Amino acid sequence: MLEGFFIVLGAERMKKVLILFLLPLLLFYSMPGQAADIEERDFQEEMIYSIMIDRFNNGDPLNDYEVNTSDPYAYHGGDIVGVTKRLDYIKDMGFTTILLSPIFQSASFDGQQIVDYFEMEEHFGTIDTFKELINQAHQRDLNIMIDFVSTDVIGSEELLEAGIWWANETGLDGYRLRNMESQPLAFWTEFISKIKDNNETFILIGDIDLGDELNHD
Repeated sequence: MLEGFFIVLGAERMKKVLILFLLPLLLFYSMPGQAADIEERDFQEEMIYSIMIDRFNNGDPLNDYEVNTSDPYAYHGGDIVGVTKRLDYIKDMGFTTILLSPIFQSASFDGQQIVDYFEMEEHFGTIDTFKELINQAHQRDLNIMIDFVSTDVIGSEELLEAGIWWANETGLDGYRLRNMESQPLAFWTEFISKIKDNNETFILIGDIDLGDELNHD
């Protein structure tokens, strides 16, 4: 299985992509950037370990549905339990935050083809196993973030509802907002405001493809 990797901000993808260390909008809403029950530190001090869940570590063979490790496009068996089992390994390397690929029900192993934002991808585990990951991470002074990918699978109101639900229900520490250009700026203003109203320490990182113009309507 492939190990996670440290994010190099601004050099993660080819083409005109800029991972903004918080847009002015995000910057305004996202400081301080630490979980309330975790040792206080500025977000700029975080060491982020990025994990594609399916390619990381297979911790629970019971959720190995249609797994084929010889097919690069199939699921390979990595799951949330596998991440939980490697927390000490990640902590010992000096990382302070873990960023996971999307956990929502998806038609692809990388979580990018989201089918349902309100359901956990069954290949990765359950909401209970995800909550346990967060609990175990917090005991080790680690943050857990996930990629929150904006798509047209659901309407903007439901997208907002999903973002708030996962943040409140699971004790999650933050989102990296992907494909922000697919939604108008007004949506993200409301999204960030509602998230921060419920948890002022919630971490938000913006990821915008500069090849497309952000919709300011």
